[in-house]
Amino acid sequence: MATGRYARPLYHREYWSTREEYADEDLEGFFEYAKNYYGNDIKSAVFSGWYQRGYFYTPDVLVNPAWRTSRVVISGVFEWSDVLIWRNFVQPYLNANPDFNLVHVYFPTFDHINQCPSYGAESLYASSKHAYMLFLDSLIGEMISLFHARGMWDDLYFIIASDHGYHLGCSVARSMGVKTNNWCSDHGEPFDCEVWDFKEDKSTGIYSGGPRRITFIVSGGGLGEEYRGKCIGEAEIIDVIPTIADILDVPYKCEGRSILKMKPKDQDA
Repeated sequence: MATGRYARPLYHREYWSTREEYADEDLEGFFEYAKNYYGNDIKSAVFSGWYQRGYFYTPDVLVNPAWRTSRVVISGVFEWSDVLIWRNFVQPYLNANPDFNLVHVYFPTFDHINQCPSYGAESLYASSKHAYMLFLDSLIGEMISLFHARGMWDDLYFIIASDHGYHLGCSVARSMGVKTNNWCSDHGEPFDCEVWDFKEDKSTGIYSGGPRRITFIVSGGGLGEEYRGKCIGEAEIIDVIPTIADILDVPYKCEGRSILKMKPKDQDA
């Protein structure tokens, strides 16, 4: 998502031991490119755990609240909770810098509630996927309320993206002993599960693809009327950065496509 590319040296395991062999442009992610392209006309800030060059690095404000900086332990890693990231880091920055024009915020907690099945005898988070999704929704509501209160919303593009999909139950979950609908989520293998009919206790034969179906929403007062209430049937995670580049008119080269250049359709179509 950070680069709009599938194949990239940064993602190869051997890269970290041979990084001197790669050209500088191989390391330049979108946020750094946008800053170099526009100079002082871009006022960017990144609040993320993925802060290396090639990911969400920016030479402006770079805050790394997500890793090894608090007493909250998730999957063996120290992290701030999402609510603290928002209220202790992001909200003060937005209040102090109302002229911002490119900000990335990574909420890490949701990223770790990702098992298939999502609750069971060995699950770290007992039945918490849906509950946390509702909490995260309320946190996003706080952000939107701030933008409205500060008079920022009318000119704002507000983009939400997640690299985790989820579904209510599949053949993989059933093979692990699940007997009822159970939130399944992750982007690890196996990807190609089938929807399970728990009433008949058999597979429907229908491809689920839950981990591949991710959230990608473009909203905000700055979004053109022609795009509102529309959806793109085949957008991908690598289309997020090209869409932002399109909005900012930044000629960032990548494999993804801007969804604003795709043919939209009504949400209920």
